[in-house]
Amino acid sequence: MIPTSLANSTELNSSDAQLIWELVSDISAPSDVLARHGLDKAGLQRKLRNPMFRSAFNETKRLWNADLNVNERIRIKAALMLEDSLPDIYKIIKDDSQPSAAKLEAVEKLGKLSQTMAPKKEGQMGERHTITINVGDKPITIEHMTQPAIEGEAA
Repeated sequence: MIPTSLANSTELNSSDAQLIWELVSDISAPSDVLARHGLDKAGLQRKLRNPMFRSAFNETKRLWNADLNVNERIRIKAALMLEDSLPDIYKIIKDDSQPSAAKLEAVEKLGKLSQTMAPKKEGQMGERHTITINVGDKPITIEHMTQPAIEGEAA
């Protein structure tokens, strides 16, 4: 059974991820984004009353506005586009009219995506430095994790 809060609000659909990232990333004017998705301001307000949509929107906005470098923003944008494409890949896999080669390729792509989107290992996040100073018989240890360099050009 669908929770009452979801049943009474606009349901999530396959284009919601794209709508959210387009709004958050400021690729186009909000009115243009809404028009592309067949919405007006009232329609967006209805979607924002849906707890799942609102949560996805707020999380995307938090990630986008975080102090990220250019590579990280591209990774997030690509991940959102990939997520929006998953239903299409699934349809290819389940479509009996598709040749076996197309289905196999779609399955292989999903497999690669699942590995590609794996979280980074700790060693890839930055370098860890440890300094130990011996003062008498008591060692003092200082640990520091460096942040990767921010790539891009200054405005």
